[in-house]
Amino acid sequence: MYTPKEHLFEAATELSAVLSKLDIAHAVTGGTALLLLGSDRSTRDVDILVDAPCTKVRSLVLENSDRFTENEDLSFVYANEAGDVVVPFGILQHGQQSALRMPDVHTAPILVVDNIPIIHPSLLICLKMSRWSWMSDSSRPASALKAQGDLTDIMFLLRWLVEKGERINFHDIDEDRLEKCMRGFQKLRAKYPEADEMLKAVLD
Repeated sequence: MYTPKEHLFEAATELSAVLSKLDIAHAVTGGTALLLLGSDRSTRDVDILVDAPCTKVRSLVLENSDRFTENEDLSFVYANEAGDVVVPFGILQHGQQSALRMPDVHTAPILVVDNIPIIHPSLLICLKMSRWSWMSDSSRPASALKAQGDLTDIMFLLRWLVEKGERINFHDIDEDRLEKCMRGFQKLRAKYPEADEMLKAVLD
C-alpha cells in the first residue's frame, strides 16, 4: 500500500521542523527524496537519516510533538490532527559506523527542497546503484521487482543530474559500496545505451 505524496511531504515537513528545533542534523533519503525531486514513483514511508541514536531521536520527537506515535510493533508514525493522514517513518542513524553504513549528514551533499533537506541526487544515485548492481542478477521475483524499481530511480536521477549539470559524488560512500557502484555503472552502460550517454556527462 502506497502513501499519497502530499501526505509524505506533510509528514516529512513536520518531522524536519521538529528535528531542526531540537538541533538534530538530518536528511531525507530513499523514495520520498525522489518524490521531492519530481519523480512519479510510489513509496509507503519516509526514510530519514539523523545524527543521533535512533531511540534517542524517537524519544525526543515524542516529547516535543503530539503528531508522532511509537506503536507496539515499534513502528514510528506521523498522524495529522484529524487522523486522516498517517505516514510511517524509517529513522536511520547516519554515518559509516551505523549498521547500514549510511552517509554522514554533516559531510554528505545536501539539497533543500521545499524546506526539507534531502541527500543530494549526486550521492543518492550511488545508494541506489550499489543495491541494483547485485539485485539485478537475482531470479527471485521480489528481488527482480526491487531491481526494476531501483533502475527506474537510477534513470530518473541520471536525467536530473544531466539537466542540472551535476556530477556523481563518490566522496561520501564506503569502499564496499563504491565497488558495487562501479560494477553497477559498468553493467548499466553495457545494457542501456541511454544510460551510457548520460553517464558520459556525469561520470567521465
